[in-house]
Amino acid sequence: MRRVLILAVVALGFCTAACASAGWPAPIDDFKTNVDKTVGVVSDYYSALNEYERHIYLETAFVDPSLEIVAVDASGAATPLVGRVFSAEAIRARTDALALVGVYARRLADLAGSKAGATFAANADALGKDLASLAGTFSTLAETDVRAKPYVQPISTLVSVIGQVFLEGQRELALQKAVAEGAPAVDQILRTIEDDLTAAVDPLRKSGEKQLLAQLVHDYNVNRMTWAEARRRRQITDIEKAAQGYSMALLLNPADVVSGLRDAHDALVAYARSRKLPSDLSAVASAMEIYAQRVDRAAHALRTLRDLR
Repeated sequence: MRRVLILAVVALGFCTAACASAGWPAPIDDFKTNVDKTVGVVSDYYSALNEYERHIYLETAFVDPSLEIVAVDASGAATPLVGRVFSAEAIRARTDALALVGVYARRLADLAGSKAGATFAANADALGKDLASLAGTFSTLAETDVRAKPYVQPISTLVSVIGQVFLEGQRELALQKAVAEGAPAVDQILRTIEDDLTAAVDPLRKSGEKQLLAQLVHDYNVNRMTWAEARRRRQITDIEKAAQGYSMALLLNPADVVSGLRDAHDALVAYARSRKLPSDLSAVASAMEIYAQRVDRAAHALRTLRDLR
């Protein structure tokens, strides 16, 4: 009887581990997909900002005929007609920073979710030239971009960690290094991107949408008694679109998407340190689901904003 009980306990242990391992691929595959989506959403948001500021500038001039459209203002500064909120290099560097986090997160996911085999194939070229030299890119940007400097140190650390993790053939050693050294750097990079979006990018978008709406409403109220019916109808249609754009701008929070990635990464690190029980898998799967919802919501809002233009 005692022997049967011992065998049952051992069998239960094997079943628990197997069940946890069997349930792993779905949430982790979803995580990898959503990391790629996050890079896309944030990249589109950054890239559209220069075009968007130009749109607001031209619409303002349209509503107020007293305003000239010029390339350079009275102080000699470039107007949004030709100026850029973020340079192409600054946008590329920030999206590359997210891509770098994605490379790390994929490797961490593979290491944390693996139950079979103690060795992993080395891939010294996992990063490619652009990501491997990203810390140097941010150092150069820091000469003119005041928000670039905080990226330099954590990116330098993460590039080094990723190189070592990919070259480390023993899964447990690679996992220890990824968690102990890579996770803090990832957290710092993601928080810096969040700060960028919250302080420098998102307010421009929201204030711009609000400004455009206010201008259209003012123009309508001033001219409604003299405009023909067709002209009033066209203005009301523009006001409705601008109101939708403002609502979408309030809903679209790319910093929230990056925050979701950070929470999902924290859950992945916790799982990597855990005993891999079903309850541990359930916790990480829940974090991945919340993250996926944030990504989908932001992607939908961004598409809607684009369609309104």
